Amino acid sequence: MSAADLSPLQGHGEQLDKLRRLVPRQGEGERRHHHAFIFCGPMGTGKFKAALWLAARLKCEQPGNCRGLFEEGAGQLCDRCGQLAAGSHPDLAVVEPMEDGRPIYLAQIVPRKKPEVTQQPLVTTLAMRPLRPGPHVAIIRDAELLRVEAQNAMLKLLEEPPGDCVLVLVTANPTALLPTVRSRCQFVRFGLLDDDELGRVMAAQGIDSHRSAEIALLAGGRADLALATDERAIDERLKLVSSWEELLANPLLPLEPLVRQLAGKSGKDSSTPERKRRMKLLSEWQLAKARTALGQSRPQGNSELDRLLANAAAARSPRRLVRDSLTMNSCTLALGRNANAKLAIRDALLHIRG
Repeated sequence: MSAADLSPLQGHGEQLDKLRRLVPRQGEGERRHHHAFIFCGPMGTGKFKAALWLAARLKCEQPGNCRGLFEEGAGQLCDRCGQLAAGSHPDLAVVEPMEDGRPIYLAQIVPRKKPEVTQQPLVTTLAMRPLRPGPHVAIIRDAELLRVEAQNAMLKLLEEPPGDCVLVLVTANPTALLPTVRSRCQFVRFGLLDDDELGRVMAAQGIDSHRSAEIALLAGGRADLALATDERAIDERLKLVSSWEELLANPLLPLEPLVRQLAGKSGKDSSTPERKRRMKLLSEWQLAKARTALGQSRPQGNSELDRLLANAAAARSPRRLVRDSLTMNSCTLALGRNANAKLAIRDALLHIRG
C-alpha cells in the first residue's frame, strides 16, 4: 500500500468504539469475538480501511509497542501490521471481483469441479490453521457483487465457520445481500466525513489548505475523491455540474448532450471505470447540495463553485436533494452491474429533473 493508504482513519469514532467492544485485541485475554460483520455505507468512506484496521486489531503481535494500523500517534508498525497493510499477511484473505464490474463467483467461495477462477476458494483457505496467533481474517470487498449462489454458499460459512476466523463483508449496497446473509452478521454503518475530517485527511497528504475547502465541496464527504482530486479534476467537475444545473434550471433544454457526456462516446472514454467515475462526480455533487441544504457543509461564497453550490442547494428542498443523491448512487451501482449505460443514465436524469 502507498503512504497515503497508511494515514490514520478519520472520523468513524463511534463505529471503531463499537468494534473495540465486540472484538478483543490480540492479547486481551480469552474473551470471545464476533465472527461476521457487514461494513456498509457510501462508497469511498473508509470501510475497507476499517476492515484492515480490524484485522490488525486481531493479528498484531506487539500491541504494547506497535503504533497500530491507521492509528494516530508516533512510532513504527510491527512486521505483522506492515504485512496486513501490504495485503501480504498469510492469514488475511481478500475476496473481490476479478475485473471491474464483474461478479464475485461461487468458485471464489467454495471448491468447484470446473471453476471460473484459479485462486483458492475462501472455504478452503479458512479451513486451514492460521499461521500466526489470532484468527483468519477474510474481507469480501464489494460484497454486493456476490452472485446469489455465492451468497447461499456463504450461509454455512457465516453460521458455522471452519475454525477460528472473522469475516467482514464490505458493501455500499447492503440491500443487494440476501436477508439470510444479513441476519447472520453484525452491522457497522459508516457515514460520510464532514468537512473538518476531510480537511485533516487532505492536510495529512500535503494538499494546500486554500484548495482543500473547494475539494471538500466536490468530494461530498468521501476521502477517496478528496485525495484523487487535482486541478484538472476540479475543472472537469465544474464544467459537468454547471451543465447539470443549467438543465435543472431550464426544463426545456434536451438531456441528450449530458447523457452522451456521462455515458462516453467511444474507446476508453466509454469504458465502465470512466463512466462510473463521471457518474460519481455528479452523484457527489447532488450529495454536496443536500449536505449544504441541511447545514452540514458551509460554502464560503468566495469561488465560482461555492456560489454555484449555494444557489443550487437553495433551489430544492433538502428531502428532494437527498432523494436525488440516492437516485444517482443507484444509477452508478447499476452501471457497475453492466446495465445499459445510456438508458440507465437517461432514466436517472429524467427522474431527478422531474
